[in-house]
Amino acid sequence: MVTVTSATPTKPTLFPLVPCGSGTGDMVTLGCLATDFTPSSLTFSWNKKGAALTDFIQYPPGQKDNLFTGVSQVRVKRQDWEAKETFQCAVTHVAGNVAVDMKDVTEISKLPTLKVLTSSDEGTETSFSCFAKDFSPKAYEIKWLKDEEEIFNKLYEIITPSYERKTDNGTILYSAASFLTVQSSELSDGVTKFTCKFTGKDDSSVNASMTYRQIRPPCITGCPEADVDIKIIGPTMEDLFLKKKGAVKCQVKVNNPSVERVMWEDEAGNNMLEVQNPTKGSKETIDLSLDITYDEWSKGLTRFCIVEHSELVNPLKKAYERKIELQIVSPNITLHRVCEDKSRTSSVRLVCTLSGFFPDTLSVEWQRDNQPLNTKQIQRKLQSVEGVEKIFGLSSEIEPNMAEWAKGSRFTCQTRHNRIELKESISICERYSSAPLSIHVELPSFETVMMAAAEVKATCLVHTPFDATVTWMMDDKPVPSNQVNQATNSAHIISNLTVSVDQWKTLKRLTCKAEHRCFSSNEKTVNVTGHAVTPPSVEIKRSVPDILKGDRVVLECHITQLSSSDLYVTFQADNVDMSGKLFVDPPESPGPSSTSRHFTVSQRYWKSDTNFTCKVNQGFADVFTSNSISGIFVDPSVELFLVPSEESGPQTLVCSGWGFNPQIKWFTESQQKPPSTTDISVAADGRVSVTSQLHVPQTEWKTVKVFTCEVSDESLNKSERKNISLCSVTPPSHQIVSVYVQAPPVQELQNKGHVTFTCLLVGLHLNDFSITWRVGGNKYSLDVQREQPVSHRNGTETLQSFFNVSAEDWHAHKQVSCEGKHKCFNQSYEDHISKATVNPTQPSATLLQGSGELVCLVFGFSPASINITWFLDDTKELLDYNTSQPHRGPDGKFSIQSHLRLSRSNWLPGAVHTCRVTHATITLALNISKPEILEDCGFLDDIMHADVRQDLGMESWYMAVTFLFFFLISVVYGVLATLIKTK
Repeated sequence: MVTVTSATPTKPTLFPLVPCGSGTGDMVTLGCLATDFTPSSLTFSWNKKGAALTDFIQYPPGQKDNLFTGVSQVRVKRQDWEAKETFQCAVTHVAGNVAVDMKDVTEISKLPTLKVLTSSDEGTETSFSCFAKDFSPKAYEIKWLKDEEEIFNKLYEIITPSYERKTDNGTILYSAASFLTVQSSELSDGVTKFTCKFTGKDDSSVNASMTYRQIRPPCITGCPEADVDIKIIGPTMEDLFLKKKGAVKCQVKVNNPSVERVMWEDEAGNNMLEVQNPTKGSKETIDLSLDITYDEWSKGLTRFCIVEHSELVNPLKKAYERKIELQIVSPNITLHRVCEDKSRTSSVRLVCTLSGFFPDTLSVEWQRDNQPLNTKQIQRKLQSVEGVEKIFGLSSEIEPNMAEWAKGSRFTCQTRHNRIELKESISICERYSSAPLSIHVELPSFETVMMAAAEVKATCLVHTPFDATVTWMMDDKPVPSNQVNQATNSAHIISNLTVSVDQWKTLKRLTCKAEHRCFSSNEKTVNVTGHAVTPPSVEIKRSVPDILKGDRVVLECHITQLSSSDLYVTFQADNVDMSGKLFVDPPESPGPSSTSRHFTVSQRYWKSDTNFTCKVNQGFADVFTSNSISGIFVDPSVELFLVPSEESGPQTLVCSGWGFNPQIKWFTESQQKPPSTTDISVAADGRVSVTSQLHVPQTEWKTVKVFTCEVSDESLNKSERKNISLCSVTPPSHQIVSVYVQAPPVQELQNKGHVTFTCLLVGLHLNDFSITWRVGGNKYSLDVQREQPVSHRNGTETLQSFFNVSAEDWHAHKQVSCEGKHKCFNQSYEDHISKATVNPTQPSATLLQGSGELVCLVFGFSPASINITWFLDDTKELLDYNTSQPHRGPDGKFSIQSHLRLSRSNWLPGAVHTCRVTHATITLALNISKPEILEDCGFLDDIMHADVRQDLGMESWYMAVTFLFFFLISVVYGVLATLIKTK
């Protein structure tokens, strides 16, 4: 099965699977469980100390709830597993690799080897030792039995801490020892059986016993004195257990000289230490010490002290028998306190212990504050034995009065022993001498006071173990006890003060005082009225974040220059509260701060003339009012316009809406379009302004689609719309175009196939115009060529369209027309031509100088299509000119004039100005320059200096004179005619 999922890959979790029991056989099977992973592809691998293991199985993964589980098993050698070798299971997965280590952590159960020994039976004590070697686990219990019954009246019993060692295969084994000392008087003259019983963790046990025979000395007094007495003194327990070594001393008392040699031998008879001729014939004591380690001592190794004497045939030999020395504590008095639990009200017991005294003649007396205390005592006596000397102990216990103990009374335990007076004192003060004392006063919050009906409560927390007296003061005056209640716990005294609301609002200071005989009085005073209030700045406005979240009307009360004091905020509509008290926690940091509170206005206040304010109530008396806003519930309004941009690029439409909660939507032919950008702002008067932009591709804009901006207010259920398109933003001046049809060139008129007509459009944004050709009234679309518009510096454009007409239609005198029409308007502009109307005539031109301008007169040309341009020094085109439309005369020929405005920067001596006339029949260039000497000349002098060049033919200079002559006659005639009519 193959599962395809798009879930995020999840790394597996590994769990080791190890055998629970010891099992049988030479091999052990280990498992590895991988859970909760995806995808299902997973690879297991095993290794031991980095060496790869290959004898494993990987099972196919199982699936549950889109997660997978995989299992792998490996077989390893049992001897490696039981030797605590570490095996590792690792998985490789796309979400991450994981590995887990496993080894045998089975806790083995092994009973120890027990060995029981006894020490020398000299004196009044007999000691026994029980050694438990190599057991597991660590938990154990050792008991001693005498004649199969548990021993309870033992003098001493010492159980050593367990000793730990690790075997070669990593198994941890433990060893321990128990030492028992009993009084020899309790042993019978016959045989006594002592048993050491070892019990392990699983209640399994093992016993080891020995038989002890009591041997009484045959003589007590008047016995003959031996030549030599040998006494073995074993090592101290302190040296063995702390220093891990000690010394066995062979003490030889020489009664009859002379001793020749003293030495120590081991169990095999090897000489370990000796001294020769230690005496010189005198009676004395010889000490020979042999070092012994803790391990040697714990193994029970035997050492022999050998004494060779001149009077003895055979040396004296005495074995070392271990013996636990009894430590005697010097007399001492201690007094301590015992509590039943840690609560303040629990009972207290005082225990006075006296130890290490002899004889047993001692009594105990108790005092409270140096006065005899008649109270019941519980006394216990203790006794220990060392040789023939007895050591006694006594404990006396009383239970003092808790009230006296809590208030700090001092209790003394006093005794007299052998004319020495001993005493020890204790009190609760000393018991908690280092305990810190602190007072914390908790005042009711400003909100609690303002919302309370009648009373408020203040709390004083006194952190102390003592039962202190707590009192209150209001403005340095004591508070009556009926206004205070008190409780205690293990660490605090809790005192509550109840005050009326009216009294609290006038309160200035509050003091809590704690007193006890264990410490000097302590008090804490807090200021209730707070610091002096500085006037904050309060402003009400609409909340922009809430407007963006779609909340209808959320007002924000913004407070700045706020001092550290309690306050609450209320909102008003027409000076009447419309909100509850909105409490503000005082700022923690020092210095002025700012905060805000918000309130949602219900619909019943949604009126255009509602006036909104907010008030800040600081402390119990100061009130500060904000500015007011009104008139926010108004109908939406809309404005839509086109942003000026490159004509060839995308167009940007901007829609602006105003009102209460305006929202903007864009539509094109009833289809909603997402906006490119949207900005929202709120004015100081609370009205919302929203601006949205829509970027329209140039190709879509040129299709003259209508784009609609709708500004709606769902809260008020009102909306406004405005439309915009290419046609709506095109001004009337852009709708007009000049159309000129030019006949075919003269050289084409002889063609029999077709002739080419040119249509010239002059205007603005000519790409928005269509061109239609007609021949004899019939529309043609074939054989039409249209060029791209050419822009000119004066802002206009020219566009040419070429149309091939059959020569037959032309010679048949059919009319050829060209029509220009803007795509947004119905009006069209047309020019036409036919063979009957066209008699190409070359133009004549003259160049005149007037006041601050040059005039280029062109006349007598046909057809009407002509172009006039101005140049400076024949290279720089001049743009500051105005050319009239061609005017048809009675003879069917056309005239035109162009005016060039002169400036001081270009009308300089020697500068040549050229008027270039371009016509289908000829191109003329008329030049004029400013004289270098004469400052001012009439236009007749300008004519004399004019230089006329022809490109296609030569014109006579007298044509200009003739034209001027007729022009003067027409002027005179016009003046005379006017005078006659006025008379």
